[in-house]
Amino acid sequence: SDKLGLGGSTETVGDKIDYSGAAGNVNSAGNVATDRNARKLGFYNAFRSEGLTHEQALAYIGQIGRENDFGDALFGTHTDLAARGGKSIQNIGAMSWNGPRYESFSNFMRERGLMDKNGIMPRTQATIAAQAAYAIKERNKPQYKNKMSTFNNNPHADPREMASDMQVHFGWARYQDYVKDKNGNYTIPFDRHGAEVRGNQHIDSAIPLIEQQSKS
Repeated sequence: SDKLGLGGSTETVGDKIDYSGAAGNVNSAGNVATDRNARKLGFYNAFRSEGLTHEQALAYIGQIGRENDFGDALFGTHTDLAARGGKSIQNIGAMSWNGPRYESFSNFMRERGLMDKNGIMPRTQATIAAQAAYAIKERNKPQYKNKMSTFNNNPHADPREMASDMQVHFGWARYQDYVKDKNGNYTIPFDRHGAEVRGNQHIDSAIPLIEQQSKS
C-alpha cells in the first residue's frame, strides 16, 4: 500500500503500516494509532486548537463517538446503514462524510498528503488534526453555522444541549426511527435513542481523559 510519511517513524508490516511511531501520536491516554481513548483525546485537543471551547469540543467528541466509536473507520471508508438513489452510501472519516462532502473532504486530505487513492488515511495525530480542521472549516459555511444557534451563542453550554446543532452539521437521523432503503422507502430500522445515549457516553468518558491530561 502507499506509504504516507508524516514525520517520526513508520514500519510496513505486510500490507499494513504501523504508524505507532509517528510524531505526535502518543498522548496521556495512549497511542492514536491503536487506542480509541487516545484518539478521543487527540480529537479533543485538535478541536481546542481550532479555537473551540471545552464544551464545544466535547460536543464534537460525542458525535464522532456516536458515528464510529473512535474505531478504525476514522481513517477510511465504511458503508452507511441507509441508501440513496438506489445505491449504498459510502461514508468516509470521523464525521462519515458522504456525497459531495465525501469528495470535498477527500480533496482536503489529499492536498495535505494524508489520504491515498483508496481513501485510506494514516493513523496519526496529523490526520486527526486535519480532520478537525476540515470539520471546523465546513461548519463555518452558512448552511451549517447559521442553524447552530446554541453552539454559536452559548459556547459554554452543556455539550448535550448542543446536540440539535450537531445534528445540523453531521446530518444524522436524530429524529428518525427508520432510514431509507435502496428503493427510497423508510424501512430500515434505526435506533436513534441508542445512538443519542452512545454519544452522551462518549462525552462522559472523555472528561476523565482530559482531566488526566491536565495533571500529566
